Amino acid sequence: MPQEKRYASAAERQKAYRDRQRAAQDVDPSLPVRDVGDPEPEEFSALRLVDMARKGRPLSEAEEQQVRDFYGYAPSESRTWKERQAAAQQIMRSPPPEPDWLDGMVAGYAEMERAHREKQKAYRAALRRQQAVPHP
Repeated sequence: MPQEKRYASAAERQKAYRDRQRAAQDVDPSLPVRDVGDPEPEEFSALRLVDMARKGRPLSEAEEQQVRDFYGYAPSESRTWKERQAAAQQIMRSPPPEPDWLDGMVAGYAEMERAHREKQKAYRAALRRQQAVPHP
């Protein structure tokens, strides 16, 4: 069965090809317009951007997204660096109270550590005594 022709003529086929090539070369309209003589925009690492934000420099939306991507935030995260810092400060201002069992647990670990050190000390002393005895 013969295949249907997509174009009525070779000229129509050539025009469609040129249209596809032109569409592939079109510039994204969301990109900023720059003159040819303008210097290239400076690219910063995410850590440098965070450092600049700490010093008070406002970050552009693209820079904010670069920081979010670097730290692995979800795509739905839309807060700026300053907003995330403010939320972190709020959390740190009101930490939850320590649980009652925490002091007992820490004391228990300290006791376990002390017993372990005594056991090591006794083991090393036994090794020294054993080395002092001549072997037959």
